[in-house]
Amino acid sequence: MSEKELAITPTQLKDIIETAVRAASAPNALEQKRFDEEMDREKRRLSLSVMLAKVESETRWRKQNSCSHSCNEKTGESVPFGKGRFTTGGQIHGNGMATLICQRCATTWRFDPTHAEREFFANGPGMMGYAPPPLERCLNRDDFVTRPLSMVEAHQ
Repeated sequence: MSEKELAITPTQLKDIIETAVRAASAPNALEQKRFDEEMDREKRRLSLSVMLAKVESETRWRKQNSCSHSCNEKTGESVPFGKGRFTTGGQIHGNGMATLICQRCATTWRFDPTHAEREFFANGPGMMGYAPPPLERCLNRDDFVTRPLSMVEAHQ
């Protein structure tokens, strides 16, 4: 029996081996279908999580901007900002900072009270019904969201 000699260059041999390895490791049709289904599920999950984040952002903005942090002293019903009694309470921390929280919407203001404010909190009614500080004084300014972009686009 005579055999023919096969002449292959190292580059050709490398290409043949790479092709064989790629073919051996490629998923079969069933595995590919499962993979595609999993990728579709992942894309839907990501899309839904983005939609949920937008809804949560809009809800937070509406809650934060619709609460007047004030109520009627007799009925407890909401009144415009500054009319009636503030629905806030809070505390002074050991480091001298203060936290004020609206008991209706849970908006939180963290600020450094002035000496006069510290005296008022210590000797007066504390922080119950205290007016929220202006945002310029807040240490947590970033917690106060701006109107979500999705809401701005919807109104244009």
